[in-house]
Amino acid sequence: MSPIKVEILSTGCKKCHQLEVNAKEAIAYGTGLYS
Repeated sequence: MSPIKVEILSTGCKKCHQLEVNAKEAIAYGTGLYS
C-alpha cells in the first residue's frame, strides 16, 4: 500500500491515524531510514 493510500484511509479516524503512523514507521524501518 502506498503512503498516499494510507493517508487517505487515515482521514478523520484516530485508530486509522495510528495505523498510518505504524505503517510509516514500518516503511521507514523497511527502507533502512532507522537503524
